[in-house]
Amino acid sequence: MFFPIGWPRVLNTTEPEKITAVVCNRDKILFAVLTTDTLTIWYCKPCVPIVFIRRTTDSLKKHGDNILIQWRPDSSMVVIATSDSYLLFYRLQDTSPEGRSLYEQRDSPVSSLKRDSAELFIKEIIPSLVLTFVRK
Repeated sequence: MFFPIGWPRVLNTTEPEKITAVVCNRDKILFAVLTTDTLTIWYCKPCVPIVFIRRTTDSLKKHGDNILIQWRPDSSMVVIATSDSYLLFYRLQDTSPEGRSLYEQRDSPVSSLKRDSAELFIKEIIPSLVLTFVRK
């Protein structure tokens, strides 16, 4: 049985035919977009990209194209399955200092351009993630 919740989201991309998988983590705070040669990690609300990685042509020749992705339950790693039956492990590390967000909104110094309400600011702290290759 399917229960749709909320409004559907549309991810605009220049090449939608290249997307092979879109998978969210267990908490549904982050999601990964996998194409044949790239991996992008996004934050859900607001929908903003956090980290992007593109595999080299040598890696693509040696291991094959990306076909599947899976999150570790604690969201500290992702694994990519390739077309040549390899598993590529990537570690996600949060590098943001306490209380700091990746995207910071600042008001303009011009008084006529300042926001009237604090509701117009993003309240979520978007983590600054680093994606590192661990092993194959």
